[in-house]
Amino acid sequence: MPPEARDALEQVTNLVESDRNRGVKVTIQTTRIGLEGEKRLCAEYEDPREGTRAWESARAIVKGVDLVNLVAEPCEKKEETP
Repeated sequence: MPPEARDALEQVTNLVESDRNRGVKVTIQTTRIGLEGEKRLCAEYEDPREGTRAWESARAIVKGVDLVNLVAEPCEKKEETP
């Protein structure tokens, strides 16, 4: 992963963690998706207004950064073991 992409992912992660630390209800999932250490970060906000604000901020962070894909979609649900 190029340094610019890694930095953008770190900034978005910090944004989401900052929200969580200030009491915003957000679920965070990080998944390794590639052989070279690529990661997928998924953040689900309980409050749609907070989610929209975070989306706008994340979009500004990743704008113009190669190999970063920002998508608005539900996080994958983990299967629960009985």
